[in-house]
Amino acid sequence: MGAKSKSKFKQVDAHRYMHYTLTLRSPLILGARSGDPNSAGTMMFIPGSTIRGAIAAALRPGNDEKSQEEFRRLVLSGSVRYLHAYPELAGARSMPTPLSWRGTKHNAHQVYDLAGAHEQAWPEAALVGPAGSFVSTTAQSGHFEIATPTQGARFHNQRDRIKGRPGANESGESRGAIFGYEFLEPGQVFHGALQLVPGTNNVKSLRNALEQQPLLLGRSRRGGYGGDIVVAVEKDYGENEYVHLADRLKNEAELPRGCEFRLLLTSAYIGRNPITGQIDPTALVSEITTRLQGTVEVLSRTWNAEPIAAFNRKWRLPVPDATALAAGSVLVLRAKDNIPMASLTALEHAGLGERRIEGYGRIAWLAHHKEVRQLRTVAPKAESSTLRQPAPPLPKHTDKAHQAVLDGIAGRILLDAAKAELERIATDLVSGAPNAPTNSLIGRIRTMLRSAVSEDTATVALDAVAKACARKKGSADMTGFRDSALTQLERCHLGEPTLLDWLKALSAPPSPPWQRLLTACNPSQDALARLKDQYFITTPIDAQSILNKNANALSVYLIDVVLADLARANRSGEGGET
Repeated sequence: MGAKSKSKFKQVDAHRYMHYTLTLRSPLILGARSGDPNSAGTMMFIPGSTIRGAIAAALRPGNDEKSQEEFRRLVLSGSVRYLHAYPELAGARSMPTPLSWRGTKHNAHQVYDLAGAHEQAWPEAALVGPAGSFVSTTAQSGHFEIATPTQGARFHNQRDRIKGRPGANESGESRGAIFGYEFLEPGQVFHGALQLVPGTNNVKSLRNALEQQPLLLGRSRRGGYGGDIVVAVEKDYGENEYVHLADRLKNEAELPRGCEFRLLLTSAYIGRNPITGQIDPTALVSEITTRLQGTVEVLSRTWNAEPIAAFNRKWRLPVPDATALAAGSVLVLRAKDNIPMASLTALEHAGLGERRIEGYGRIAWLAHHKEVRQLRTVAPKAESSTLRQPAPPLPKHTDKAHQAVLDGIAGRILLDAAKAELERIATDLVSGAPNAPTNSLIGRIRTMLRSAVSEDTATVALDAVAKACARKKGSADMTGFRDSALTQLERCHLGEPTLLDWLKALSAPPSPPWQRLLTACNPSQDALARLKDQYFITTPIDAQSILNKNANALSVYLIDVVLADLARANRSGEGGET
């Protein structure tokens, strides 16, 4: 960035974007539509209207004319647009996963693009959506990162203030209820942006308001939700909403006639029919052709509609619902005439539809690609060092019987969570694995593991696998796998290691069993290592002790799930069975 993009200038002379990150240090509830009056769901991102409300609270004007003018300019005039904050992936702001992406039933990490359906052959297997709501804007090592923000849930008990418990008063009126809250887990990092329209001045006040602590977001803040958020604002102002974006149209003088390109909605679009004046999400097509003066035609569209609701806290009234085109909708366009790139860039900055000040109607112009995309499921970025101190652990019981029951509950919760995480890791390991062994060989290995019903029997099963894999090719020792089986295991790769090396590393000493398991789960081992901090009942140390005592059983479970996924890929014709 040059000197003009620094925060020192008083007035912006072109569209600029103030990027920032929000790190949640407490649970956050961003109310979503819910059919149950005794529950509250949460959105998967932080909407621009929420950021705008927090800035308005920080800039609350007084009786002087200066503060009122500043409030009008930065909050009400539209010179500042408050864009949605999405999870941070691959070190940058993510974007909603395109609705046109589809993977096969047995491999959702290799996605095809429905927007190019008329130009390529499709697999015969059933197609499913990707495994995440948000995707990184660039690929690393050929893979796009995809994730869904982590949610939690709690049940609360509304009590009678006098009696101290739920009940009814003398007239029979209920004084208590059970209600549940869904929330975004603390520790997650969201990346947002404020768009500064040309002519915006006194940006320093906006930055100070954004960095003001505490930043009031979400509902039920008195109940411990949304009251602890760390904001970090970048020093330089960017020229684009997304600094790095794969497939962005080349910055040339004009787009040639006949060129095919794409429009991606990076936030929901709220449009209005130009004839009837009613809210109409399909008005996007007419608005695009009108804004570009009829120089484009729509070849195909992959879109979905969703309701947009909000609540005005000042008036204590709901904002009227609006049916919008969902973020991630894709339109394939063709240029009917030469189109100046300046026109496309100006339209991308301006946005489309209504409520653009709240972050709706954001678009991105992309090249029309036809490649198959490779995805890697990751956990949303988390800053463990910024997490709020956890609640005090439950005290240990002096009664051994009661403590045994508590340990049993803790073990079931933790091991169930560990198995669920291992299933996700296995899917990542098998995704795109070439040259899977034959199902007969896979069945032989799985047979060795069927006797593992406890930690001791799991140790015996792992020893059997280690001995079978330890045989050298051409050796006269026939106690292990034959040469043909070893060749199959060497040809199959789970990422960088071969399946043979992976089995050896997971089943053989000298490393401790838990450390071997973490190494085998690379590069997703961080999510497994954090389980002790997320699912403990007494202390994280006790939770880690449970994981250590069951490390061999978990290793057997991971091997079995990986082999089952490889066999399933063989049956679907995607595993390269020989």
